Amino acid sequence: MADRTRNTTFMDKSKWSLIKKGWIFEAAVPYVGERPLDFFIPDKKDSFRGKVVRGTSVALSEDFTEGGNTVYQVVLDLKPRKVVVLSNDELNSSETQLDVMVAKFYSITDKDKSESWYELAVNGTHPFFVYLGQEVTGRECIIDLSTITTIHKNMLLEEKLDITSIMPVIESKIQYCFDLGLDATRLEGHSDEEGAS
Repeated sequence: MADRTRNTTFMDKSKWSLIKKGWIFEAAVPYVGERPLDFFIPDKKDSFRGKVVRGTSVALSEDFTEGGNTVYQVVLDLKPRKVVVLSNDELNSSETQLDVMVAKFYSITDKDKSESWYELAVNGTHPFFVYLGQEVTGRECIIDLSTITTIHKNMLLEEKLDITSIMPVIESKIQYCFDLGLDATRLEGHSDEEGAS
């Protein structure tokens, strides 16, 4: 029988002190939705029942487009994936700060190995990908620092591995992204369509 306790550890705020910068965690990470969004419209009698509505009619309502006070429930996909925690340990352990800043991992496929960014990542010269060999996570992957996001701390499922030794590399690439210096010559033909998925 599967150990289901791994999914509940970080639902307890007193365990947030275990969240450490530079550690890899398994996390439930939502996919960022595209418009039109799918909205959950709760039933008036039971808020846990309702229907999913394609967003066009909801998104065009006056309240939504003018920033009204209504809170909408949006249906998003999520999947367990590896992330590295980027927030400092003071924020990570705080019981009042609910979110943690993370960068997502992407597995490298055979097709990815023929892309121009792959060699840059392996050599450590890609401006915002950090390469991790198979010996680190069990498969070749990259940490994509151009898609840093926040998730609620209770979305962390399980602590995996300490990679604080490469945090200086990660932090220098984050600084590059924050400087908005995405120099096309450094990317050598990398486009939005390319990349590990």
